[in-house]
Amino acid sequence: MKKLIQFIVVCFTCCIAFPFQSNASHAAGAELTYVWKSDSTYTIIYHFYRDCSGITVADSTSLCYYNTCDGIAHTTFLKKVTTIHGGLPNGTDLWTNCPAYPDACHGGTIPGFQEWWYAKDITLPVRCNEWVFAHTESARNGAIKNITADNLYVQATLNNELAQGNSSAFFALKPVIWVCMGVPYTYSTGPMDINGDSLYFESVTPLTSGSDCGPAAAETYLTGYSLPSNPLACSGTFVTDHHKGQVTFTASGVGEYSLAERITEYRYIHGSWQSIGRVTRDMVVFVGSCTIQPATISANVQDTVFHTCAKSSLNFCFDVKGADTSARLLVTDNAALFGGAVSYTNIGMDSVHGCFAWTPDFWDTGMHSLLVTVRDSSCNGPISVPNTFVIPISIAPVTTIVNDTNALCVGDSVILAAVGGKNFIWNVLPGGSSVSSLSCTACNFTVAKPTVTTTYTVQADAMLCGNKDTVTVTVRSTPFTPFVSLTASPNTGVFPGTTVTYTATVTKGGLLPVFEWFENGTLIPGATSNVYVTNTVTPADVIKVLVHSSAPCVNPDTASASAVVLAVDELTGNAQAIKLYPSPNNGSFSIVGNIAGLTANKATITIVNITGQLVYSTTAPVNNGRINTQLGLSKNLSAGIYTLQITSGDQTYHLKFAIQR
Repeated sequence: MKKLIQFIVVCFTCCIAFPFQSNASHAAGAELTYVWKSDSTYTIIYHFYRDCSGITVADSTSLCYYNTCDGIAHTTFLKKVTTIHGGLPNGTDLWTNCPAYPDACHGGTIPGFQEWWYAKDITLPVRCNEWVFAHTESARNGAIKNITADNLYVQATLNNELAQGNSSAFFALKPVIWVCMGVPYTYSTGPMDINGDSLYFESVTPLTSGSDCGPAAAETYLTGYSLPSNPLACSGTFVTDHHKGQVTFTASGVGEYSLAERITEYRYIHGSWQSIGRVTRDMVVFVGSCTIQPATISANVQDTVFHTCAKSSLNFCFDVKGADTSARLLVTDNAALFGGAVSYTNIGMDSVHGCFAWTPDFWDTGMHSLLVTVRDSSCNGPISVPNTFVIPISIAPVTTIVNDTNALCVGDSVILAAVGGKNFIWNVLPGGSSVSSLSCTACNFTVAKPTVTTTYTVQADAMLCGNKDTVTVTVRSTPFTPFVSLTASPNTGVFPGTTVTYTATVTKGGLLPVFEWFENGTLIPGATSNVYVTNTVTPADVIKVLVHSSAPCVNPDTASASAVVLAVDELTGNAQAIKLYPSPNNGSFSIVGNIAGLTANKATITIVNITGQLVYSTTAPVNNGRINTQLGLSKNLSAGIYTLQITSGDQTYHLKFAIQR
């Protein structure tokens, strides 16, 4: 496009006129935001937009945070993060130029910009109606034409007295705007809020300060510039839409201008709208002597607010058209940030068709902005001027009981919460417990303690989208026990080191059982299935399983089991050392041992089976208390558990063993 080529030439001229090569000037914009983590801890994020023609960024940056209640003030340092939104690496380019036109971030002369984030977790020591987070950047570009261009100062505020746990609003779109002189232009910084608070958008005077902790002062507008209608050269055409979060103007003079945009969050608390926080972005606008016409959007979404009710679907379509048939449009949006989606056809053509779809939930009530950003990717020049269209969406509340399914045991209770409306009245439908099963009937939150399955109702004042809802609380029968049984395999006649598998069986189905295993009363870490396998059994082992369930009205149950574990040196009596040695080849056994105090010169050796029946008998000599003889068991004994008895004089000893064939 010839018009875009004209813009390139002007951009180069601007690069000469503006001191982009200054080693001190690198601040093209900034803002501070915060994200609640837990209790009074917040992650503070400093978003810095670096002009690549200036100095490099530091590894850390300072932050002052103080309150206006008791004068507490602290200074700390935020560190560079690894990645920014979307998983992009820190220091990512704000936009990508066409390959033939490298910017200052990539060795060229066209102004280029990067986005850098710094962050730290901060725990606020007290609650106050205004905490201030602030930072001063001493490198605002000196070529700015509309203000005195002192230090760049940004701040964010939080009212954690009324809104502990609030995360700040944020800007969904990038700063640094390129526009053409004489061409009507609309831009938006994309004000968004994850808490669903009401947002008020305004253009404000950029701030400056000598230090992070202030005091802050408004920059001085040079002659001919002022808010609200002429903060840059635009012949008084500057208009701010406080609810859409967008600005329109027609620039009347080339150059670089500094602007500031502020978002204030409001929340309905204690019967009135309360301010709970603010964030401010400092940014620049570049105006060139070009005549590039921006893309347009179809009339059906211009100056239109789309309305729907929570839990109802919203669908509409629109068309975006380029300035001429050579345009190759790329269209992006922020629909995914609030749960919606836009499907596009003809991306990369001069006319793109988009269709939006969203079914908001009860927590999505309030105003939302669908931001549709269009950029021409035809690459006939280095800079494709983006245009963002703001499509407001209003979600009206509907009275809703938020915990919609409940199941209780007899004697238990549940909190029922209603949202969407005010002046809630609770009641019951016939066939269940009486209204006295509710802790209160004129309230947002009530405690229900029914004795039988009961359907509760709530009704609010008249509302556009419905003011009634019901919930059924199911009451189950008396709590029952799942009855768990436990078996060990093999269960008897195992030696130490044998693998034993314990299996728990639950007789009731559908309980989502959770198993915990214990060995001799000690919890076995990591054993959570219904099977536990061990090869470290000892004769004293007792294995217990505890089964419980996340299902209501289920008592926990336990079962215990032990395998019969035999040891070749387990001898009753007062023997000092007597062992039974199995022969691996022929199944016979040798018995060798010393028996303290044994004075007789012979011993009687018998073997009985598990039922007490005699299956083997022999005599063996005793020499100085020592028995050394071989037992011929190979043909006489089958697999099983046996007891070996040694009798010498008036002394008797027993040894339990097993035959495994």
